[in-house]
Amino acid sequence: MAYLLSKGTILEQYIASSFVAVAQVESVSFSGAQSETMELRPLDASTAGVIHIPNGWVEGGSVTFNLIYDAALSGHQSITDVVNAPATTNWRLKHTDGATTATTFTSGGIGFGEEINATTAVRGSVTLKVTGLVTWPT
Repeated sequence: MAYLLSKGTILEQYIASSFVAVAQVESVSFSGAQSETMELRPLDASTAGVIHIPNGWVEGGSVTFNLIYDAALSGHQSITDVVNAPATTNWRLKHTDGATTATTFTSGGIGFGEEINATTAVRGSVTLKVTGLVTWPT
């Protein structure tokens, strides 16, 4: 089994017909992606177990990333621009083995927060609501 290093992973945003690296990203976290189920509790069931079966829908979840925020960087400005002028945006997470392993997805919603602390650099936190399916590396 191969191990991929985190250092060197690149988060890219699709801007002006190409993917562009989002600078100074410190961490990326995918959460909540799952195939949805429906719950069944038939009255004639012979056991007490609740039945869950796929309903055909997939929830894309969300992606959160933290960065060292610099309002002067055009990449960071493009993120806050999407907050103020909502639009679907394409993203790609390139792993350290190069372009051969990448996760791509589209966000339908975006949130941004800023953290200012006397002992560290200014940080930003971005949360993306995934729309549609995530294309996981295979």
